[in-house]
Amino acid sequence: MSTGSVCTQHYYICRISVILNCFNVNIYFRLSESALFLNMWVIFGREEVDKKKRPLTMTEVINNVWKNARQSWTDCRSKIVSGDITFKEFHKCFKNNVNIERELELLSEGNKGWIRKRMDQYQHYLILEQSVYGANVILKVVKEYKLNGNFQPIKKMKKLVR
Repeated sequence: MSTGSVCTQHYYICRISVILNCFNVNIYFRLSESALFLNMWVIFGREEVDKKKRPLTMTEVINNVWKNARQSWTDCRSKIVSGDITFKEFHKCFKNNVNIERELELLSEGNKGWIRKRMDQYQHYLILEQSVYGANVILKVVKEYKLNGNFQPIKKMKKLVR
């Protein structure tokens, strides 16, 4: 191994260490366990590779993938904890995640009182979404068979989730 490649490897190891040391070790552990973060990591990584049309350097991974995924995760965390996230955004974040409650625990920083509230809100959203699906089916039947009647309540329900 040449001296140049050893120096390059050492540079990258030092660079990663400096960046990781900027973050609380607890946060780093939570990120490594988070399917949400890993999904963001993959998305940002693919976007960057598609943009560059070549494999990324370590510096590009750190600056363009790690930092963007970390910021996106932090922004998502803030919106979820505060309750400022829309149901659609929440559903998009967790659509492929079977253990949402575990992900919310990873997003928490000590205070976990908000987790049950978000889980309840999400369950209500899913029920509402299913109801809207049912309303759409009913309206298709009404249209298909040219049924008469007052279907305004069902039409209103259809508009609840978009």
